Amino acid sequence: MPSIKLTLIGAGSAFTFHVVADLIRRPALAGSTVALVDVNAEALDISRRIVERMIAETGADLAVEASTLRHELLLGSDFVLNSISVGAPWARERDVAIGEEYGIYQPTSQTVGPAGYMRGLRVVPQAAEIAHDIADLCPEALVLDLANPLAAVCRAMIREADLTVVGLCEQWKY
Repeated sequence: MPSIKLTLIGAGSAFTFHVVADLIRRPALAGSTVALVDVNAEALDISRRIVERMIAETGADLAVEASTLRHELLLGSDFVLNSISVGAPWARERDVAIGEEYGIYQPTSQTVGPAGYMRGLRVVPQAAEIAHDIADLCPEALVLDLANPLAAVCRAMIREADLTVVGLCEQWKY
């Protein structure tokens, strides 16, 4: 398998380390590049340092790039993994609490119901902007979306930029 460039948008989360660990375990991906993007510079720096250490400790042949500006790293990407979360860390809890104030108790709060709708209002516009950047800089890239509400985000990215998008629940296994 030839080397690839995988750009992770929303790389300031612990999810990044699981993805990189999977890449490290695939010798066929030697020579590939992992590009980390997050708007939170502090979280991005922590992720970059941890990823670099993971690669150094295992001796994997992977290059790392990092930037708070996605347009700097999208060019040449073969795959883009979108795992953004928009809003303060407490936003999800507040979304649920608002529904509960009106007697709506939700078994899931990221995809459906009032909380899913509110999350969509935060995430979908950002996902559409990301989709436009992907279409401009790496239109052939396969987009793997993990951002919720999953269906709404995938639909927006396809509608806005005619991208190839695959939505994956964070619990996916291969």
